[in-house]
Amino acid sequence: KIAIDVVLLPPEEVMDLCIEINKKDSSRTFHLSKEDSFPHITLMMGVTDTIDLEKIKEELTKITSSFSPIDLEINGVTYITLPENIKSYHFNFEENINIRDLHQKIMESLFNLVSYEVKPEMFFEGEGINETSMGWVANYKERYGHPEKFEPHISLKCTQVDFNDFPVKFKGSKLAVCQMGKQGTCRRKLMELTL
Repeated sequence: KIAIDVVLLPPEEVMDLCIEINKKDSSRTFHLSKEDSFPHITLMMGVTDTIDLEKIKEELTKITSSFSPIDLEINGVTYITLPENIKSYHFNFEENINIRDLHQKIMESLFNLVSYEVKPEMFFEGEGINETSMGWVANYKERYGHPEKFEPHISLKCTQVDFNDFPVKFKGSKLAVCQMGKQGTCRRKLMELTL
């Protein structure tokens, strides 16, 4: 079993922006890159058996065929305070019914293929996985299962942000499923599909 994150990947120029902001913070909690730990918008987290990955791909293929690329708008930056008492900044999005619908369709379609009982060895490399990292997965359905609770964002994995050039507009068209690593990172891409 592995911990997975179903995500919408931003285009290259938005990835570059996120990585650049992340690089500027010497006290960042994680290094973002395009190879692993890449910027993303989480649509669903959970635990699945590797033998079910093909079924997940089939379900997501059905979903992506009924969606067009989604117009998205980053309208600000804010932070949450982690249990370790560290600020973690992220980009916020303008309210968008299409990404909310995509999130809900994925949650409904993969309902029988995921669970939320998570262990450290289910994450990429399995080392250094703390309660916070496991908590994102274990509590995902309860926290974001209802459409009104879903809050799309891009985590910047840094403790301070010097950027205020909003809005940032782009089309989201790449869906990916990744094995998760520490702190809600996407470490290993398992599949990629296009809206």
